[in-house]
Amino acid sequence: MQDSDQGQAGDFADAGAKLDSGVQLNLENLTKIDEKFQQLIDQLKVQKVNNISQLCSDWWELTDEDDYSIAKFEKAIKDDKVRRELRNQMTLEILSIAVVNYYTSAPDVLKPTHLQIQQVKSLLNYIQQNFLGAVEVILARLPNDLLHNNFANQLQNILKQKRNRKSKSSKEHPQQGQLSVRQMNDQIINILKGIIRQGQ
Repeated sequence: MQDSDQGQAGDFADAGAKLDSGVQLNLENLTKIDEKFQQLIDQLKVQKVNNISQLCSDWWELTDEDDYSIAKFEKAIKDDKVRRELRNQMTLEILSIAVVNYYTSAPDVLKPTHLQIQQVKSLLNYIQQNFLGAVEVILARLPNDLLHNNFANQLQNILKQKRNRKSKSSKEHPQQGQLSVRQMNDQIINILKGIIRQGQ
C-alpha cells in the first residue's frame, strides 16, 4: 500500500514494529465483517428492518473471539497503547451492534423516536469507520510479504473506497475523516450516551 493511498492512519498505523510473521491472521474474516456492516447500513437506509436481527447474528458469529482477526491481532502485538484502544474498539462494537438490534428489530414494540433511529444510523456508520481504522492499523503492521495476498488487496481497496477522508464520502460525515481508533472510540461513546438519554 503506497503512502498516498494509505493517508493518515491515525495514532498507530504509521509507526511501530511489524507483526511477527508466524502470527496467522484470517484477513478474509475482516472482508466478511465489513460486508456485514455494509449490509446493515444499506438495510437501515431503506428502512428495511426485517433482516436486521439476522444480520446482527451473522456479525456475532464472524466476531467470535476465536475467529475475529482484530482480537487475534490485539493479542499478538506488544504495544500496550494499541492493544488498549483495540480492546475498547471491540467492546464498543459489541455494545453498538446490540443497540442497533434492540432499536430496529421490533420497531412496532419499542416505538423508537425518529431521533433515536437517526442516531442508530449514525452509530452504524461510526462503528464501520472505526472497524476500518482498526483494519488500517493491522495492515500497517503486517509483514510486507503478507500484504500481497488476495484478501489483503481486497482490504486495501475497501479502505480506499470507504475510509472517510477529504473526499465525496466525507461530506456526509465530515467529522469522521482522518480520525484515529482512539478518537472514533470517543465519538461512539458520545453517540451511545445520546441514544440512552433519548430513551429515558
